[in-house]
Amino acid sequence: MVRNEVTRNSNSETAKIRNALLFIGVLTILSLNINLSCPSQESTQWIIEAVQDVSDPSSSETNVSRMDASKKVEERLLRRYNVKRLACSYRERLYAMSRNSSISFEDLLEFHRRIENMSIQPGDELKDPYSWKRFDSITGIKWNNNVFALRHEDSPKVQKNFLMCLPPKSGTSNWQIALAKLFITKEEMAAKGIVVDESEKNNYFPAALYATVPRFHTVDHAALLEAKYNKYVNTRDPFTRARSGWRDKMQIYPEDPARNTSYKIYDSYAKKAEKEKGPAAPSKFKVSLEKFLRLVVSQLDDAKMNAHWRSQDGNCHFCAIDFAYIIQGYRSEEEWPWVLEKQNLTGILELSPRYGGPDPDGSEWFDHEAKGFVEIPLDLLKKVYRRFFFDFVAGGYTPEFVKTFLEAVQNAQNSLR
Repeated sequence: MVRNEVTRNSNSETAKIRNALLFIGVLTILSLNINLSCPSQESTQWIIEAVQDVSDPSSSETNVSRMDASKKVEERLLRRYNVKRLACSYRERLYAMSRNSSISFEDLLEFHRRIENMSIQPGDELKDPYSWKRFDSITGIKWNNNVFALRHEDSPKVQKNFLMCLPPKSGTSNWQIALAKLFITKEEMAAKGIVVDESEKNNYFPAALYATVPRFHTVDHAALLEAKYNKYVNTRDPFTRARSGWRDKMQIYPEDPARNTSYKIYDSYAKKAEKEKGPAAPSKFKVSLEKFLRLVVSQLDDAKMNAHWRSQDGNCHFCAIDFAYIIQGYRSEEEWPWVLEKQNLTGILELSPRYGGPDPDGSEWFDHEAKGFVEIPLDLLKKVYRRFFFDFVAGGYTPEFVKTFLEAVQNAQNSLR
């Protein structure tokens, strides 16, 4: 069904261009006939400019290129959706495999590959029974409900209703800032203390930001849940997401007292992590990345974990809601704008991709991110893969992605020896 929509979208764009050309052609002929008796350069100038614009080779090439890029993204997301559905049919088995120490890293990678290649028959597991009803009666900010509901009736700027899950440390604040502007003005945001510094990557925002965009309610937003092709989940690869959780929440901010005070809630976690094997904490951090990661991989109960390093499946429940589009952070240069275009929000929302690059399949992105793990043993990173195995598989982060990332880290480590 998703494939049918891809075809419809492509045919629709082609029809729009064809109809525009026919319309301009008819107007041109009518105008020329009229001008035989009433010539006026101004009366036909706009038509001439329109024809020139449509027939301009560079303009046409740009449009075709944009359409080709959009189609490429849609096809990629369609395949990712099919992989996710296959992974969901093995969800409990995948979790069990990841927690079985007798199953090696290579064995996990091989089963991952079979799902990614869709060379295995669908499993027989039932849909994840998780329900969001538990949040319906909660007043205030529903921090553990990461599914947001965007409806035209709540904001006229919303062109097409949709649901979007934003697991913490996957670009959530970037999306929340963008989506909040559908509901309040920049001036209203500033009055609530929500100030955006585009030059700063690790912004700190008050709770008011996270109370702006409506969170999913099973009764109020039931129609959104039933609709097709309107559900997104924004993800980030578990390697860099885990490091981001450490870099943000385990850091000390002497120049930002408000953030320091707010982040005291993470002190107990830092104290637990300090007992793990690893080096001392670097300057301005409560604990080292290695110790932090060792604690994260040792905790297997998502329900008891902080949302910022809980699995993305634990935050969004990939198999409980039929998310049609799984967006990847390292491809944000292409996929974030695609979401805005699909929802008719291009030019309405400002959303700056921050976690990818112009060529996510090239070595530059991997080499850059690997620098953050030069002091982390490869065996520990393999444990991160094991801990977040389902996120990797269902999120479409392929075995090749995993191998390339680990190789980039190993190369970065070798270069320091």
